[in-house]
Amino acid sequence: MPRRLHALLLLLLLAAGTLVVPTAQARSHRKARQTTVAPDTGLRGSRCVAAPYLGQDPGEDPSQDTTSLGAAAPAGYEIGAPTTRDHSVKRVMILIHGGGWYTVGPAALHSGRSSEQRWRAAGWETVGIDYRACAAAPGDVLTFYDLVRQRVGPGVPICVEGESAGGHLALMLAADRSDVACVIAAGTPTNLRSVATEGKAEAASGTGVPKLRTGSAYVQGLARAAFGRGALGDLSPVTWAGGIRARVLIGTAATDPMVPAAQAQELAAAIKGANPGAYVDVDQLEAGSVNWVHGPVTQAAVDDFANRMTALVKPFGVPATGTPAALFPNPFAMLMGRVGSLLR
Repeated sequence: MPRRLHALLLLLLLAAGTLVVPTAQARSHRKARQTTVAPDTGLRGSRCVAAPYLGQDPGEDPSQDTTSLGAAAPAGYEIGAPTTRDHSVKRVMILIHGGGWYTVGPAALHSGRSSEQRWRAAGWETVGIDYRACAAAPGDVLTFYDLVRQRVGPGVPICVEGESAGGHLALMLAADRSDVACVIAAGTPTNLRSVATEGKAEAASGTGVPKLRTGSAYVQGLARAAFGRGALGDLSPVTWAGGIRARVLIGTAATDPMVPAAQAQELAAAIKGANPGAYVDVDQLEAGSVNWVHGPVTQAAVDDFANRMTALVKPFGVPATGTPAALFPNPFAMLMGRVGSLLR
């Protein structure tokens, strides 16, 4: 081989080497950045990973049934009989805890205990349910509902109460099962595709708190991690609003830093558009000093929400009395702490 040609080939090989090495290094750096994103933060590249609820756990309640649904139950649960004189099952309230679709386990399940007690005192059987984290959650809730329906028979009204992610799962359940009697949802995202856009708009206009800009993006990020970007539409209650036959009450705190008020309004419009005669009550609770789901509200707003609950369940029996300020202890306080400065 001529010396000049040999030198030219050598230069080409060296040039190729200088191109390959930086490309490999860049890929390595990109991969490192992706793998260092902590799970359950809602940030791009963050994964959905099951985590325990870090709030106070009242522990097991031996008076509640945790076995009768059998091996088909996908997660923990507790069934409580009415504490009124007549213990027969005339109506059922299923309670679904919140927690960003990833906060699960016994402590999360037990966080709804105070609400369960109120419904039982009003003559309802209660079924508090847990679920497996992330993408398994909607299917687990559906399985629990079918097991409860099989247990009580076709004639017993079953309502569902949930906050935040639990409210989202309750509404998805109502879209899948037309015999759900009523849904109580608080601080609930209803359109996982639009929640960040609507949050940004409300924060910019002043109709929502400033933190809503980043908080709503956080919620959308948690949903993306839990279900995948391509499934956000399919896992949005708004998409299936035409299938919701349940009576619906959905409340949002005016101070909510994560779920814009437009989410409830969007769902109500979609349900009414598909079924003009549907019962859909949307409540925005005014800012105050009483702890509620995601943000503080006034005591008058809490009392008004309790009255709306009474109207919602009136066709099915006596409502729960003595509604506390928060339907559940707030799992999102823990979530905000885990994300750190994201919402500051």
